[in-house]
Amino acid sequence: MNNIVIFKTKFEKVAPGNLIAFYEHVHTLTPLNQVMTKNSDYWTGVCNFTKLGASSRSRHRSDLLSLKIRQFAKRYVLYSQTLNRTSVINELKAIRAIDYVMSKAEDYPSILRLDSIVLDKAADVLLDNYSPAAAYHGGCHLEKLHDFLVDKKIIKSIGWKNPILRASDVVEKVGKEGTENREKKLPDENALLAIAEIFNIGEEQLSARDIFTTSCITLLLAAPARGSEIFCLPVDCIYETTDRNGNRAVGLRWYSAKGYGHEVEWIPDVMVSSVREAVERLRNLTNDARKAAPVIMKSTGAINVEYKKGPSVDMPWDKALFCMFENHLLKSKSQNRHSLWMPTINTLSEDLKVTKKILSNGKRSQFSIFERHGYPSEYEIKTHQIRHLESSLATVNGMSSELLAKWAGRSEAKQNRTYNHTSPEYYNKQYKNLLAKNNTKSDTLMSYEVVEPSTLFELNSGGLQTYHQTDFGMCEQNLMMLPCSRFRMCVGCGSLSCTKGNAEQIDCIKRYREKELKLAFLDKEAVDKGVIGADRHYQLHLEQIKHCDDLLSMHSDRNIEDGSTIRLSSPNDKSTLDRQLIKNYKKRLPNIVKTAPRLPRKPT
Repeated sequence: MNNIVIFKTKFEKVAPGNLIAFYEHVHTLTPLNQVMTKNSDYWTGVCNFTKLGASSRSRHRSDLLSLKIRQFAKRYVLYSQTLNRTSVINELKAIRAIDYVMSKAEDYPSILRLDSIVLDKAADVLLDNYSPAAAYHGGCHLEKLHDFLVDKKIIKSIGWKNPILRASDVVEKVGKEGTENREKKLPDENALLAIAEIFNIGEEQLSARDIFTTSCITLLLAAPARGSEIFCLPVDCIYETTDRNGNRAVGLRWYSAKGYGHEVEWIPDVMVSSVREAVERLRNLTNDARKAAPVIMKSTGAINVEYKKGPSVDMPWDKALFCMFENHLLKSKSQNRHSLWMPTINTLSEDLKVTKKILSNGKRSQFSIFERHGYPSEYEIKTHQIRHLESSLATVNGMSSELLAKWAGRSEAKQNRTYNHTSPEYYNKQYKNLLAKNNTKSDTLMSYEVVEPSTLFELNSGGLQTYHQTDFGMCEQNLMMLPCSRFRMCVGCGSLSCTKGNAEQIDCIKRYREKELKLAFLDKEAVDKGVIGADRHYQLHLEQIKHCDDLLSMHSDRNIEDGSTIRLSSPNDKSTLDRQLIKNYKKRLPNIVKTAPRLPRKPT
């Protein structure tokens, strides 16, 4: 019996050598970041090679993957992530499931013995231990791993395909479930307004943490970036240039973590002044730390910021916008001016909701920014919700997929789909919109569609409206929700859009002004006689005359190109939501009291 030799096929003889060749190739690859060690079982900022069900924070040897599987896992993850860096290491879902199955059947599991039985059982393990979406992605990587091993001639092809079906698509799902999912991915409007109000209190009256949090949210509202990427901003992050038409263009020098790299993310004009203020406040906040950075770096030998979360990017401490001292944002501790510190996404997230951290005395360790300023403790914002909001608004208002992907720092336009929470009903009207556009004879006319808003987001986004023609221009008020609150008072309404230079509209405005002027003088006489209620009508006529003058001034402005869409911004106009909130004594926006203009000269 001692003379028996186990027969091995030619493939079985060469497979171990192919695996070793793969290991030798991976040995030449550089680490995925500056702080991870390839030989370690715990890769800082990347992943830990723990078994299925073990805590990622565990440092017990018994919680690690089996030895040979772990040796392969390190090489495979490094190889795969070098080719395509991702924030979620789905490769480990597949490897942990394989390790779990093989460890139940073998004492020394090895990737060389992978077969269809192991893969089938691993797919079942994924379904039992992960959400439907995560299990599907894990199954995809099981198939990807099989194809890789076959391609490298480490195992024989068994033609295995992922048997796990894609999870139910909630992105484009209709009905109540789809609506709830879309609204869950978007931020609380009241919480956003609270941040805006706190930001406008003024830098002098805000604490260091208030300045940090409000400035971060302002920057995130200016461009659809990921929360972790904001801390890679350099101190000279504002980039200014002019476009081909000579107009000013302002952007932020951003670094995208998911494959897009360094890029300028352009800021909408309406956000430029707020972004400048936020950056200036952050510079003032971190100025002392950045000045001390060269001395501290020399004494400690540190050159680049060690980012524990988010992208790996070279950033000297003295060039980083968020360079701070240790304990910089804490009131309970004094700053350690001999140690540099960089906040993380957790630092920001912890200030945007009620903390769960409890001290030994039973009290909470800190209060959220909303609690500190007297807002309801229920207010909460997740930084990624802001990215979803901006992408949705851009889609609703017509930004192309390619431009949106570039603006958001995404490597592929198809990734926009995950961030678009426009209701499916909106797209059902696109064909009608295209027909209207194609049948339009004048280039100056706008194309419109009729859509009934079904969510709070759609109601307030401005992207979905109902339009109809009036003598003065195009009315954008949605009469499907409520009747018009300014009946026969179109001039001065914030929902009226006019075409600059349109002779018919100008003539209508002039005729309307003449009527209002005559009525104003009749009401003035009634006021002088003490008629009850006459003063209210008199003031309304004066306002309408002022609106007519403003519109006529815009029509005659040489700086506005003929054919452009012009409109007045009326502070007294309120949305459907605002009117309902005011009815219930929950004022959303302040009531602005307008001073009536002086009476124009009497018409001849």
